[in-house]
Amino acid sequence: WFHAPYAIAALVCAVAIFFYSNRQKQMAVLRLTFILFAASFALMAFYIRGAAAGLNDTDFMPGVSFFLVFVSFVLNMFALRAIKKDDMLVRSVDRIR
Repeated sequence: WFHAPYAIAALVCAVAIFFYSNRQKQMAVLRLTFILFAASFALMAFYIRGAAAGLNDTDFMPGVSFFLVFVSFVLNMFALRAIKKDDMLVRSVDRIR
């Protein structure tokens, strides 16, 4: 149950790639992934809290996969920003015509 939001977010991001002809729909789908990332951050916090309670005498050592969620969140923000820039550019060119 812990990895379900990650898998769904990955599928939604893969689907968003194919909406390149409809930028508004693509941005809406990417905004949905932000909700999934928020759910995964909440689940991650519950997991860490449970792991910290169970590991009283040992240190909690997060691995690479722990930080990949944050990297994917930032890359998703960059993608949304680039799509918005592209949409603004297309709209400005349409005004010139």
